[in-house]
Amino acid sequence: MKKRYNHSMIENFLQLLKKICEGDEFSWQTLKKFFDEKKLSADEQVQAFSYIKQAARRNVYAMYAQALLYDIGLGAKQDLEMSFILMREAAVLGHAAATYEVGRRFLFGMGIEQNYQNAFQWLIRAAESPYYYSAAMYHVGLIYEKGWGVLSDAAKAKEWMEKAAAKGYKP
Repeated sequence: MKKRYNHSMIENFLQLLKKICEGDEFSWQTLKKFFDEKKLSADEQVQAFSYIKQAARRNVYAMYAQALLYDIGLGAKQDLEMSFILMREAAVLGHAAATYEVGRRFLFGMGIEQNYQNAFQWLIRAAESPYYYSAAMYHVGLIYEKGWGVLSDAAKAKEWMEKAAAKGYKP
């Protein structure tokens, strides 16, 4: 049996996609939940991906959302390398979460070859940004604690981890 769409359903779906492209985290989580719970038809999944991909040409939030879609294979085949490329591009344009993600991916070798020096550079950028990205602060602390690409420094590790905790980060 075919799904029947009414005007308000289509309008709501379009509004959800627009909000994602404006950087609204709740809308992203809602779309992800729709994918996870298989509430979207195959056509709707492709439409969502296409809409976000089109918006990503001119919008850093949409670029980040497109990277996340590639990352987990929603609306498109999972592609960690493409996800990384888009994340890095969004990070260069100043997207704080993307900056953190690029650092985390270098740190753990996700979609890119592991590189502690690059990880540290991206994570410190996110940790010291005006957004004070708490997860980045924690990972900078972890790098100092483990001595990954830097000299191990318990005092700096503690300092960064305390900053992250003060900003609400819970590992």
